[in-house]
Amino acid sequence: MIQRLPPGWNLMRPDHKHQTLKGKTGNRLKKDRRFFTLTLRSRLFLAITFSYMFLMLFFVYYASHHVSNILIRSFEDKQQSRLEQSINAFEQVIKELDRVTLYLSGDRNLANLLISEPQERFESLQLARRISESVSNHTSYTSLSSHVPFVTVFYLDELYENAAPLSSFSLLVSVERVHSDTQVYNSSAVRDHYWYQTALKARVQVRHFIDPELPDYVMFTKLVKNADLGAVSEDNVAGVVVFAVHKSEIAKILAMAGTTHHTNIMLIDHAEQLLAAHLPDAETIPEQLPRSYKSLRAIHENGVFTNLNIDGIDCLGVKYNVMNQWELLASVRISEITQQLHNLTIWLSVVVAVSLLLVFLIAAFLASYFSRPIQHLSQVMQQLNNEEEMKTLPINMRSRDEVYNLYTSYNAMINRIHQLMADVKDRAEQQKMAEFRALQAQINPHFLYNTLDTINWIARDAGQKEITTMVTAMVAIMRYSLRDPESLVTLEDEIQYLREYWQIQQIRYQDQFVLSIQVPEQLRSYLLPKMSLQPLIENALNYADSNDEKITIDVMAEDLGDDILLTVTDSGRSVDVDKINRYLHYEETIKSKSTGLGIRNVNERIKMTFGPQYGLSYQLGKLGLQARLLIGKS
Repeated sequence: MIQRLPPGWNLMRPDHKHQTLKGKTGNRLKKDRRFFTLTLRSRLFLAITFSYMFLMLFFVYYASHHVSNILIRSFEDKQQSRLEQSINAFEQVIKELDRVTLYLSGDRNLANLLISEPQERFESLQLARRISESVSNHTSYTSLSSHVPFVTVFYLDELYENAAPLSSFSLLVSVERVHSDTQVYNSSAVRDHYWYQTALKARVQVRHFIDPELPDYVMFTKLVKNADLGAVSEDNVAGVVVFAVHKSEIAKILAMAGTTHHTNIMLIDHAEQLLAAHLPDAETIPEQLPRSYKSLRAIHENGVFTNLNIDGIDCLGVKYNVMNQWELLASVRISEITQQLHNLTIWLSVVVAVSLLLVFLIAAFLASYFSRPIQHLSQVMQQLNNEEEMKTLPINMRSRDEVYNLYTSYNAMINRIHQLMADVKDRAEQQKMAEFRALQAQINPHFLYNTLDTINWIARDAGQKEITTMVTAMVAIMRYSLRDPESLVTLEDEIQYLREYWQIQQIRYQDQFVLSIQVPEQLRSYLLPKMSLQPLIENALNYADSNDEKITIDVMAEDLGDDILLTVTDSGRSVDVDKINRYLHYEETIKSKSTGLGIRNVNERIKMTFGPQYGLSYQLGKLGLQARLLIGKS
């Protein structure tokens, strides 16, 4: 019960119990302040500063990592392009060798010159000169179109008499001493050499070798066969073409492929013999592939850069297969690729330092700007000691942000407190009046019971049995109705209440209706909301068709396992069932003749008690309109 406000009462001054609670809360807050005593302004400043520092560190890390990957990918693309250019330049030499041998193989004029029979020695010399000129016509273009200079030597097979007048020199003389890009000799001087025999056996394949007398040259050979020579040679062999390429010339095109100061590039054969190499750190070029670079040959994918460790240095290595006979190996130090990151790191450090200084200034300004209104509000709230100091704050803000909402909420709270204080005072007065009225109303039920009892005795003395019956039933109904309206009753109590109610209705309607109650005894102990069946009986009475025949109202119960189905069936009317069901769900309006609880009220109380799957519904049966009330057993 709310008491009258005592003199000097103040909403902001709690009693002793609340003072104790406030003291405990204050002690706990003091303990918390030991760990976090910074002001809002300081916290905003630190939050902004540390957030920016975290973002900057993340940016620096991401930029460094991202730029490093970009540099490596850019290097790989650039290095790959240059290596492929070097390979194309080297392959051009081999393609030119193929082209020369192809032309010589199809030169019918050369074949005719080789197999013709001269009459005199002078004519034989003329044929030899014409043979040399014919070969030179095919090779002169070769030396001009290739990016790599080389010497072409064509050794005609000594089988042909017209080649005999031609000179015959070894490769040493042909390459080092004869200053001519194209030379034609007979093969008598080299017929028995290993490389010549290998070329004859290789047929259409290109072979290479390094002559011990010419260690600075790489020789490429290919057999020339002419189909028009079948009359003289069974194998159509015309001779062997030799391309002599200086190793330094191959090394030049390898050096052009380098992208850093320490890019190592080597051209080797399957026997790991170095044909040429660009090794900036090596004093001399070895003849075989150094052991430290053998890991390059272990790379599985062609043209794909792989991380390797060569002589304790992290490198990127790549391998190319050149025409299935040679391999191009390359390695570069990763430190040289990422050297540009050093300058980037210095630049980023300067940017971070300058921006951090600016952030300190901006953070200090923002922290002060945003915390000033909140600090002002905090100071005002700390000064709230009594009702006179509970005043609203003026709002001088242009923005409609959270701080503005906080100020407006504070003013609304102050206004609400004033309103609540006034309401509390009014309710205290109203409560006092209600208590007084309740004391007066306590005599009414006793007075009504005593009055009805007096009427009952007078009716008995006068022999009015109907009045006695109605008064007795009315007293029972009043006692049942005055119970707690929220309480649940047994089905037995609800049936007994129906019987008392029916005694009054029988006198009113003079036996126009017949009530039949068939509820098994085992179901009468289950609970349901009070006065759930009486509105259904009243509804049947109020809406029954007026005729001379008696109307039967049957009340039955059926056990459904976990549920109970109560039905009220009357034979006195035929109505629109769908309209009634819509009325139960507030989808239809029906003008009611009764002022009782109503079927809607019954439906809602059943659903609130047992659940939404339970409740009241109507349907037409064989015996008439049937109200079906489904309740649960628990």
